[in-house]
Amino acid sequence: MNQIGVLSVTEGDGHGAEIVLLELLKGWGDGPQMTTIIAPVESSIFQEAKSLGYQTLAWPASSDSFKENFKAALKLRSQLKDLSLFDSE
Repeated sequence: MNQIGVLSVTEGDGHGAEIVLLELLKGWGDGPQMTTIIAPVESSIFQEAKSLGYQTLAWPASSDSFKENFKAALKLRSQLKDLSLFDSE
């Protein structure tokens, strides 16, 4: 089974998209076994996903900007080897 990565760079509670994502995570039966949530540690998505049993990975950007997000992606690249953009089958 492929591992799915969901990235949310929104700090805090977020808005519409984060609320929908949280509802998806709550109702996704097999989600915790196949999904890694990547988000800022202080965000609602990170905290709720962790409490729901999802694998979580802290997004290390200091702000939501292209430069900071690019640097964060480079920092996490080695920890995301199980995630792929393409199906390997």
